[in-house]
Amino acid sequence: MLSVDVGVKAERGNDVDNMGANFDSAFADFLSPMGAHRGRMVCASRMVGVIFRAAGFHELDAATLYGLLRLRVDVFVVEQQCAYPELDGRDAEPGTRHLWFERDRVPVAYLRILDFDGPTARIGRVATAKDARGLGLASQLMAAALAVVGDRPVVLHAQSDVVSLYERYGFRATGPEFVEDGIPHIPMRRDTAGR
Repeated sequence: MLSVDVGVKAERGNDVDNMGANFDSAFADFLSPMGAHRGRMVCASRMVGVIFRAAGFHELDAATLYGLLRLRVDVFVVEQQCAYPELDGRDAEPGTRHLWFERDRVPVAYLRILDFDGPTARIGRVATAKDARGLGLASQLMAAALAVVGDRPVVLHAQSDVVSLYERYGFRATGPEFVEDGIPHIPMRRDTAGR
């Protein structure tokens, strides 16, 4: 598992190699846009104590997995009132990577990358806890995910009210709006870095 204590220092876990050969170097690139300087993160006071983590399914302990799933259920099922099978079987796939921020060991923002090692990656389940919104955590997770994915194409289904977040990272609509679980979405794709 890889972790960075935002506002404190960068740390690498012993099992970073499990994330894939390009993860460690991509993470170094990710630090720069976040304002890292000599291993330290420059951030707002509300960000102190927020830790970035990334792991494959088998690197997650039970408490962490529970926290990630709870955040997703709280946002998607409870807050957005979408009764759907949140546990879709994709979290445990070998090509899935989980990226999140936590504070006091509680996940506050999350996304997952499917087909991490495949020709086209898929980003999904982007969620931020109510009390952590406005800190730019979803943007930072996107920057981290795209640093890891590199120049490979990436697809996602953006909720229509946050399309602009993904457009900032070079995603473009690839089809008309559709409704999924009662929420309007736009299919989006990013073919290569910034294009």
